[in-house]
Amino acid sequence: MNAAELYNGAAASRHGARMFAQIHELLEGVVVLPFHRESSVIFGELTRKPTRNGSPHPFLDLMIAASLLAHDKTRIVTRNVRDFESVPGMVVLSY
Repeated sequence: MNAAELYNGAAASRHGARMFAQIHELLEGVVVLPFHRESSVIFGELTRKPTRNGSPHPFLDLMIAASLLAHDKTRIVTRNVRDFESVPGMVVLSY
């Protein structure tokens, strides 16, 4: 999900070709976790819980969080701190 989000941002950029190459290089050697049945169960549970201000979480961010939690990963490094800080069990690190 994270890789998809990165490539989505690159596709929307006027520097898309360069960004695609940078993302490809960044992801070399990185383990990409699959989104499987347990991820789907956790995703379903997370969609029932609104953010602190009562609005729904962005679906892609919940899918990312669900995939991490399903693989017993609890830390995420992101610039979108608000999108993850109210997800139970997640430790959110900003950059």
